Amino acid sequence: MYVTFKEKGIDYAKQAVTEDEAGNHEEAMKMYMTSLEYFKTYLKYEKNVKAREAITGKDDKEKDKMKASLTGAILLEKPNVKWDDVAGLEGAKEALKEAVILPVKFPQFFTGQPPQ
Repeated sequence: MYVTFKEKGIDYAKQAVTEDEAGNHEEAMKMYMTSLEYFKTYLKYEKNVKAREAITGKDDKEKDKMKASLTGAILLEKPNVKWDDVAGLEGAKEALKEAVILPVKFPQFFTGQPPQ
């Protein structure tokens, strides 16, 4: 039986989805990666433009959908918010300061080396 790279890629992708839904994420990831390798090989050697577009065209449509959905989530201006503007959550604010702000302001204290 003759099987193309595209068909093999589809088979691995279906198996990957099944494993993913079953919670076997490591096995699913291996199958997704194998599927991608088969699709890449298929695209490399496929001469039929329409057949190539059947694979790559969907990707462009998905990218456009993703861009459109993320457009509203991107901040275009830096918000002018101060720590005191956030009511309560003192523990959360302190944790953020310790984990994010202090290492940026004082990198010499956050080298990952134990004190001498």
